[in-house]
Amino acid sequence: MTQNESAIEQINLGFNEQEDRLLLKVGLADKTEVAVWITRRVCKTMWSLLHRAGHALMPTTPQFAAPAIATPEAEN
Repeated sequence: MTQNESAIEQINLGFNEQEDRLLLKVGLADKTEVAVWITRRVCKTMWSLLHRAGHALMPTTPQFAAPAIATPEAEN
């Protein structure tokens, strides 16, 4: 690894009920840790964006659709 690179070694996500927030901790290879508090509003916004992005990335053409699974009735 060069001096400018860091690898993630650990990710931890916890919930603080009293503050109604998520605590995201990322442990890096150089033994540093990044902690980020995520509020409910930010979490809901991120979830909405991820949900929309997931639908945009789903295959829509027949050649990429999930294969049909043959049932025993269809084989007879």
